[in-house]
Amino acid sequence: MYPPPPYTNDDSVKERLAKITKATNSVFIHIRRGDYCKLSWCLEMDYYQKAVRYIQERVENPTFFVFGATDNDFIHKLDLGVNFENLGESHITADNQHHDMFLMSACKYGIIANSTYSWWGAYLGRQKDIVIAPSSWIPVEGSYQIIPKEWIKIESTKNPHIIPPMQPKDNPHKKPPYSPKRFFKNLRYLARYDIKEMYHNQRNYQFSPQIAENFAAMLRDEIKNDWDIITPPKIKNEFETLQELIDTQKSFIRFGDGEYMIMNGEDIGFQKYNENLARNLQEIIVSNDENLLIGIGNLWFSVPDKNFRAGSYKYTWALGEYANITRYLTKGKIYGSTNVSQVYAAYKEYDFERHFKMLRQIFENKKVVLVCGDRVLKNIQYNLFESYEIEMIFGPTRDAYNALDELKTECLKKSKDCILIFALGPAGKALAYEMFKKGYRVLDLGHAIKDYDAYKRNIPMTNEEMVKFFAPD
Repeated sequence: MYPPPPYTNDDSVKERLAKITKATNSVFIHIRRGDYCKLSWCLEMDYYQKAVRYIQERVENPTFFVFGATDNDFIHKLDLGVNFENLGESHITADNQHHDMFLMSACKYGIIANSTYSWWGAYLGRQKDIVIAPSSWIPVEGSYQIIPKEWIKIESTKNPHIIPPMQPKDNPHKKPPYSPKRFFKNLRYLARYDIKEMYHNQRNYQFSPQIAENFAAMLRDEIKNDWDIITPPKIKNEFETLQELIDTQKSFIRFGDGEYMIMNGEDIGFQKYNENLARNLQEIIVSNDENLLIGIGNLWFSVPDKNFRAGSYKYTWALGEYANITRYLTKGKIYGSTNVSQVYAAYKEYDFERHFKMLRQIFENKKVVLVCGDRVLKNIQYNLFESYEIEMIFGPTRDAYNALDELKTECLKKSKDCILIFALGPAGKALAYEMFKKGYRVLDLGHAIKDYDAYKRNIPMTNEEMVKFFAPD
């Protein structure tokens, strides 16, 4: 017989454990909030309400105990369709973080969140007669596989922002055979990098263990290491992306660092974090609509060469967020290049003339409606849309998401024969997607207006000019 865990001697734990023990059919409900709210991973209430009904239909006189939600206002407004008692810690600390897990493990039934904390609460301790889990987990490839077969899975119909689980056939874990030929090919591939130059580029950046792990993942992606199940994303280059937009009627929405920061719960220079906006962006980036081309950074997945103006950028944001970038990708999907809107800002040597000619060809002989910030054109000397039939819809340069409804109303007044072009930051992408679903062709071209102007003016893209280029207008 092992001695009881020391935390059962805590008076608060003893009192709560007594309530669980007294109940004939105790059911824990774990609601994960906190960091999940920022990441837009919180489950909607319909999941919990369905789970509660499932228990009620099969268990006589169940007693429900809620854990995990430390926000009193949230608890007060919580509608589960049943009476419940909140037994969770009011404030989670390093000293008490195991208490709730212990108490959940003592219940007879469990309704878990998409969280390994309550997963362990259900798995450990008392054998549970029924455990209910969400069928969609968090947007990490393969995470759905942790749910035991005997647990009941319930879907939340209000969770478009949670990436649907990949099917087993799309996520093979069998590693392909590795050959000496591939090994030496990879060595030769890596030999083209100047390690001293790479160190020089990141010398002022703190190289943490996480950064080192991300860097290793990037290299594995780039050389397609056969020992690893990671597959690098398929991304068209800038010219291939433009050609597809010329040859088809596809719409185009780009994702850059700002969009990932919003999805990660952070503010950016011209848009404060908004939970609904984060959900909108997460829904867009995982869209599999064949008429929508999603753009991501084709420079994020390889070590930068000397032609890339902002090589050190790869050792700051892109490398630090590598795991966050890759978790939203769909295996086998072909993406466009986000960089079509900022080639002059990105490259030292490039066929800029050909690029901008192709870009303008997309909307040649078309009616164009430009939806942009009210200061985007303020200092522009060379207008990308000069000589084209164009109408303007102006939104606020900062926090444009607050004006989304008004902007949508204005866009809906326009004929579907026109092309809606957006240069309105993350909010513009959310609006573009709404209009795309209404049947409009939308092109999210972002910095292309400033990029074309900088090229025509032959502005030297020094560090100072780069900061100005990407700063809010």
